Amino acid sequence: MMTSAKKSERTRIDWSAQCGAGLSQNRIKPVSEAINHAQFALQMPELRHGGPMNLDQCAMWLKCETIGVPLGECRLEQGMRLDHYTRKTHITEHSTGFTHLANRKHGALDMLGKLAAYRSRLSRLLLRRPTTNQPLHEALVYTELEDFRSEKIARFEKRHGYTPDLTNPRLFSEKLLTRILNDRDPFYTQYGTKLNAPEFLKVRMPRGLSIAKIYKVKERITPSDFGDLPAAFVLKSSFGSGLNHVITDLASVDLDRLCQRFNDRLPNLTNAQGFTCPDNVVLFEEFLGTPDGATPDDYKFHCFSQDGKPPQIYIQIDTDRFGNHQQSLYDQNFRLLDLRIGKAKRHRVQPSRPESLEKMIEISAFVSRGFDYIRVDLYSIDGRIYFGEFTPFHQGAMGPVSSREWDMLLGEHWNFRMPAYQHPLKRQGY
Repeated sequence: MMTSAKKSERTRIDWSAQCGAGLSQNRIKPVSEAINHAQFALQMPELRHGGPMNLDQCAMWLKCETIGVPLGECRLEQGMRLDHYTRKTHITEHSTGFTHLANRKHGALDMLGKLAAYRSRLSRLLLRRPTTNQPLHEALVYTELEDFRSEKIARFEKRHGYTPDLTNPRLFSEKLLTRILNDRDPFYTQYGTKLNAPEFLKVRMPRGLSIAKIYKVKERITPSDFGDLPAAFVLKSSFGSGLNHVITDLASVDLDRLCQRFNDRLPNLTNAQGFTCPDNVVLFEEFLGTPDGATPDDYKFHCFSQDGKPPQIYIQIDTDRFGNHQQSLYDQNFRLLDLRIGKAKRHRVQPSRPESLEKMIEISAFVSRGFDYIRVDLYSIDGRIYFGEFTPFHQGAMGPVSSREWDMLLGEHWNFRMPAYQHPLKRQGY
């Protein structure tokens, strides 16, 4: 028995290491439900290892009727947290081998459901790709990227009503989609996250631009984190979009529920490219709106580089984004355009020209240096201009342009290249 146990231990393979192979150099990983579930891979007793290693073994494994249910270490670099599973299965957070799930209470059935979904995913994978000795993690990553690409193009066709030309993109919308699907800008982790963007700005910080205060940065939040904050503040994720919460009356907030929502969604939050970030955190940030919770107008500057000339800039104003959302677009002289991008309604009453408009245009042109196209978001509060964020993927390429003529004109302004950002000195040959 001792010999058999030692032999089993020697031949057991750490699945988490296999899943991380080839991906460990990337700070932002493809979101792959199959890969994440592979951390809790099913063990095939006949092979005495922690799951199928390649497509051949995967096919054998799927034929097995008797399945062990092991749990393994989850690589935190891939955006998963073990806390949820640790409490329910008594697995230590730093376990390196596989441990069989002894009891199926306290959430184990949920885990079995996820394992079944992973098994189904592998079945579909084998239908699409021949059974070979290709490493399974490579096949899964490749298939996930294929799926994402196909789904993104299908959504684009449904939203815009035409099939995009991704080989020779000419329209603004086509170039946006091409960027999302193909551009792996190494600088994106610096300018594309709300936590790092202020640091990216420090080397190009123009006069007159302010940064909202960050009170706290947390990997996970608990009700005890809310005790020493001002009356009004904002919770938001540092990466991706759609996870934020404005608090102006803390007493009326269910903190347990709010914390659970953020902690559950944060690790798997994605950006427009379908990537998740292992370093995603919760920011407690200064609230720039009014005491009653109204958010300020959002000034979005679409900046198109013009090769040595001042950039072409279009101004988008969004009002009440989380309520009765209204939007209008203007040229640099604040003339209203018959242009819309997306489904938001136009302002019934047009906003007045902001006093700081010229200064915001100047700031946008300055901080957009090095980008072929970038959207710069700013706020104007009581005479002060605040930085919002950089966005290279406007509306995830899913916002239809109001006419093909405008789609073509915006595309002509865009001298498209990859990656999106190149340092100005590097572009000049220094």
